[in-house]
Amino acid sequence: MLSRCLSGKYIYIESSAPRKKGDKARLVTSVFPAGKRCLQFYYHMLGKNVGTLTVYMRNVGASSAYPEWTKSGEVGDDWNVGYININNNRPYQVRLACQDKPKRNLKFCQ
Repeated sequence: MLSRCLSGKYIYIESSAPRKKGDKARLVTSVFPAGKRCLQFYYHMLGKNVGTLTVYMRNVGASSAYPEWTKSGEVGDDWNVGYININNNRPYQVRLACQDKPKRNLKFCQ
């Protein structure tokens, strides 16, 4: 368990007004070359109405991304680690997205 984000990028969705149901935050990486990699990221999801964190992959030139990992609801007041093994034969981007609900507290760091 981690108590803070040591380095990298950070996304946070505020839990108070003027936020609305369905608000989103998104982090998009630069393009990675084809190959094998492991994506490691940290997330913190606290609150009974917390939304969903999804990690998407999008191949360069593709019109849409596909979900590779997802977590919904409260997971406690700790930083958790997520891993995704990537084996892609085309250049790609990773998109981390938070989908929010009312009265929430959802944050994560990469």
